[in-house]
Amino acid sequence: MAGLVLLASLSLARSAVGAPETCLGADEIHEAVAQRQVIEPKAAILIAHQLVPGADVMRGGLCCQGEALIYRILVLRKDGRLVHVTIDGPSGKVLRVDPP
Repeated sequence: MAGLVLLASLSLARSAVGAPETCLGADEIHEAVAQRQVIEPKAAILIAHQLVPGADVMRGGLCCQGEALIYRILVLRKDGRLVHVTIDGPSGKVLRVDPP
């Protein structure tokens, strides 16, 4: 449940190309998970932790990018640098890590 609350904290984000994305609220995330449209938020958070070991998750959201559902997760590395992790909602595949 904590993952769901964390990921629902974003309401609007911008993609890398500047086009607006609509991020889902807690109820919409719950519904998408219940309908098996996306992996659970805690799974997306675990993937981000595996990519950036020892980092703290600062915020995240499940957003619509066109027709696609993607998790956007911001993590803080131990050296103080922020890392943006983009994960495909349905598959859990890592789409982008910035900076690498």
